[in-house]
Amino acid sequence: MTKYQTREGDVLEKIAFRQYGRSSAALDILEANRSLRLSDYPAKLPAGLVIELPDLSPPEQQTVKLWN
Repeated sequence: MTKYQTREGDVLEKIAFRQYGRSSAALDILEANRSLRLSDYPAKLPAGLVIELPDLSPPEQQTVKLWN
């Protein structure tokens, strides 16, 4: 786990995308920070809040073929 200190304007989805390349990892961040109750905060997290970022594997790359 890595500690992360929030910055002005941070939301969980933005942190997740910046750290893991996918906003869906916000659920993993919530799981790692069970004491973090989003009802205690507005949509944006306050600057200076220290949260734990879990160690996640990178997302699988999908290959898209445009032509056969």
